[in-house]
This record gives sequence, structure tokens and C-alpha cells, in this order.
Amino acid sequence: MRAGGMVVLYGPATAGKSRTATALLKRLFGDRHLYVPAEVGSLRALLDSGHQPQDAVVWLDNLEEYLGDRGIDRAVLSRLCPPGRGDVTVVATLRYEEYRKHGLDTEADQADDGKKPHPAGTALLRELKNQGRLFSLAADLSATERAGIARAQTDARPGDDRLSEAAESGRGFGEHLGAGEEMMQRWIGGGNILEKFGAAYISAAVDARRAGYHGPIPTDTLAELAEGYLLASFKERGNRPTSQDAVEWATQPVVGTETSTCLVPHRSGGYRAEDYLIDRAETPPSPLAGKPIREAIWPTVLSLADLEHLHAIGFAAYLADNHDIARTAWRRAAHAGDAQAMFDLGVMAAHRLNIIEAEAWWQKASKTKHYAAMLSLGGLLQKRGDTKQLETWWHNAVETGDAMTMFALCYLVEQHGDPELTESLWRKAVESGQFIVTFVLGPALCKHVDSRQVDSWCRAVGDAGGDKGMAILGHTLYLHGDTNAMETWLRNAIAAGTTSTVVVLGQLLRQEGKTEQASRWLHTANDAGDADAKKLLQIWTSEDEDGETASDSETPLPSSLPTHSPTL
Repeated sequence: MRAGGMVVLYGPATAGKSRTATALLKRLFGDRHLYVPAEVGSLRALLDSGHQPQDAVVWLDNLEEYLGDRGIDRAVLSRLCPPGRGDVTVVATLRYEEYRKHGLDTEADQADDGKKPHPAGTALLRELKNQGRLFSLAADLSATERAGIARAQTDARPGDDRLSEAAESGRGFGEHLGAGEEMMQRWIGGGNILEKFGAAYISAAVDARRAGYHGPIPTDTLAELAEGYLLASFKERGNRPTSQDAVEWATQPVVGTETSTCLVPHRSGGYRAEDYLIDRAETPPSPLAGKPIREAIWPTVLSLADLEHLHAIGFAAYLADNHDIARTAWRRAAHAGDAQAMFDLGVMAAHRLNIIEAEAWWQKASKTKHYAAMLSLGGLLQKRGDTKQLETWWHNAVETGDAMTMFALCYLVEQHGDPELTESLWRKAVESGQFIVTFVLGPALCKHVDSRQVDSWCRAVGDAGGDKGMAILGHTLYLHGDTNAMETWLRNAIAAGTTSTVVVLGQLLRQEGKTEQASRWLHTANDAGDADAKKLLQIWTSEDEDGETASDSETPLPSSLPTHSPTL
């Protein structure tokens, strides 16, 4: 944070992300200006007006609300925090479930569940992760944290045992202090008629967020939706509480806290369900566990949604097999210029085998430089042999200089076998410093370019990219067959602490039957402290003792490796 730029704390609801970030800001930047965007487009509008924050902190609690074309992306961040300056720090919090949607957790199941966020947000978070600016805040306490709590408890007021109780609760520390279970009990345990009505209001607000809408819901709208969550016997009662009474009950802090409420008032008016309830909504004892989103929710959230919400609502509806709602949401977003919605509409059309409609949507999205649309469109053009249009599209895409565009083009370049375009992509990748792209393009380059050019460009990558560049260079040299140069550069990479590529090469060498060389490299990486190398050595030792060699599919790949490596 002291260095400026953007820092993100992510973790489960009630882990203490906002509280931790607030404490850090007070400790480090108590005398700075504080900027809190009123809505998703506020930062962009502020910068467009000519105002440049100085000696400032930008606070983005619940970062998912600010990501997207109109919110913060890499371009906006570079304007907020220009290179060479460190006086502006952007501090954000992000729930783990939102973090996982961006495909950033290599340890978690990355099955495509359709809950894809806006690609501009994913690109920003990936860049921050590569820079080491994403920090996980776990629900459980480490030994160091427990020791700190013990020290803090001795300084607490007499009779205030909240810290030690939270540490001993068996629940997450923040979850206990934030009264997560108590909020769940308020939602599910209503007894009298007021509590039943209040719980219905909470269920309606939770379902709206399950449907992809995370904005505030007006009281009158919430009252209409709540009717669908009440038993008929309660609807007909003569002593029905008013909507104001129900909302007041649902917004009361639970016992033992001052701020933990099931419904949270929004600064612009209306209410939204607490994050913790969303994380628990689909598992027992939640009243909504195993139940679909009620039909009345969909048209309501569509009527409330802005552009960013339309994208999420479309995916939630698509997952719920409500394709009419998905199509409506995405069409509205597409007509407002959202390229991701155009791409999604193309995917829906392709699933219906309506290739003409799919191509039309992907053409529109490609004009905005949407890389997935470019790749999909290129596949269609290649399949039908439209070489002329394919060439034009390729060269237009190269001109964007976007890393993901170049990455998407790699596969099609290989299929088409165009040495000139391969060389152009490689040059742009090196010039832009996009080292993951150079890693992917390495095999294609080696097939079409002579060894002197390979050596020259690889050295440029290594010199410009430091640790990452050296590791990528070693991989490329291996692919080109220059083993001596590979070993020199890889030793430099290991010395710099970059060992993941060494593990990949060890697997390659073993697959080629060069077991002694493979083992030597894995032992070198293991000695340098690489956990994946240690794991693979144990597997190989077990296989050798059994007299068998596991197939590629049976040998687990190291978790830290880039999943888009051609090797994998």
C-alpha cells in the first residue's frame, strides 16, 4: 500500500476484509484525501473531468460493483496511478466467490459454471495477481494471529472477552465477531408474524442477488417480491405488519453487535441482502437451499438493472435455463455497446446451431477487439475456408497489440501455418512485454524462424522480463533444441527463484525418455524449495518402485504452472 497502486484483499464473507483494510488505511494514510465512488462510473467521470487525485486513497469496498467497461479497468487504474508516482493508493475488497468467478484460484475447481464476470475486470485482476497485489484473508486463524489475539485480549477492557471468545468459537474469527450464524438464525428462525414477514423480505433480497442483481431494492418493490415467500395463511392474516415494520426488523443489528444486519441500507436508498447470507444461500439450513429463483424475481431485477447488472443477470438466467430472460438481458447490454454480451449472444445462437446469427454477433463484438469473439469468429471463417476475410481479421487483431488477442490468435496461426504472421505476433509480444504470450508462441516461432533470430529475441525477452523472462527463454530454447543454452538460462532462473518452468521441462524430458536429465532438473528445483518439484519426484519414485509409469492423465500437474502453456 505504501508503494501506491492498487491492492485487493479477498476472502469469504465476514472474514474481516473491510475491517482489516480500514485499519491499514488509518495506520498508513490517516492524513490523505479519501475518494469513495458514488456509482460504478464515478472514477472514470472524475478523471475525464480533468481532476487528478493526489496524495489520496481510493476506497472500493466490494470491488465487483466497480468492475467493467464503465468502472475501473487497467486503463482507469493507470490514469489514477500514473507510472513513477506512488501518492495514490487504490484499496479494494472482494468476496472469495467473486474472486473465484474470475478463474484466479488454481486450487479450486475451475469447472465452467457460467458465472463469468466482465472480462475487463478479469484482465485487471490477473494483472494485479501477477504483480503480487492480491492478498487472501482466510476465515481461520493462523498461529501468529492467535498469538496476536492473546496479546490484544490482555489489553481489552475488563469483562470484554469478545476476542478470546471468537478465537475459541470453532468458527471463523471474523464470522464470529460479525455474527454470521446469528444473522442466519434471524433469517431462518422467525416465529411470530413480524419475523415471518421480515424473513420473507430477506429471502426476496437474497434471491435478487442470486439472480445477478447486487444493487439496492426499493422498499415497495421488496414488499411486492416478499409476497412470493409467504405462506398463504400468513398472507390472509388481518394483523399483517407494514412494509416499514418488516424492513425495520430485518435491518436491526443482531444481538451482540452494532452493525450486523440481514438487510443492509444502501447509501442511495433501498436495501440489499448481506454478503454472508449470499454465501450461505444455497446450502442448508438456508430457506432457499435447493430451490430455484422465483419467476417473479427476473422481470423485477431486469427493471432495476444498469448495464453492469444486465451482464450478470443474463448469466444467472442462463444457468437457471431461463434463456428468454438471458437473451433479453444480453440484448439490452449489447445494444448499449457491451461486447461481452454480444459474444454471449453469439454463443447462445451457436448452441442453437444458428451459425448465421452467431457470426453476426461475433462480428460486432470483434470490432470492439473482444478476443474471445475474435477467436470464435476466426474459427468459423477458417472452417468454411474464407481465407481472405480471415487474413484481414488477423492483421486487424494484431494491430490492437492486446496480449489476450495475441494469445487467442496463436492457435489459429498454428493451424494456418503463416510464418510472416507468426513473426509479427512474436515481435509484438516481445515489444509489449507480454511474456505469457511469448511462452505460448514459442513453439510456433521455432518452426518458422532461424536459430539466430530465436536467440536474439529470446535474449530480449530475458533481459526485459527478469525472472519471468529467463524462465520463458529456457522453455523456448528447449523447444528449439538448444540444450546447452537452455541449461545456462535455467540455472539463472533458479538462482532468481523462478522454478515452475524447470518443473515443466522435467516432465517433458521424462516423457521423451530422458529420465536421468529430468530427475537432475527436478532435484535442482526441489533443492531450491519448489513444492511441485518435490511432489513430482515422490510420484516418479513410487512409479519406478512399482515398475510402472503413470500416463500423462494420471500424473498430477503442478498447481502453480500456467494453465495456458502449450506443454499442458
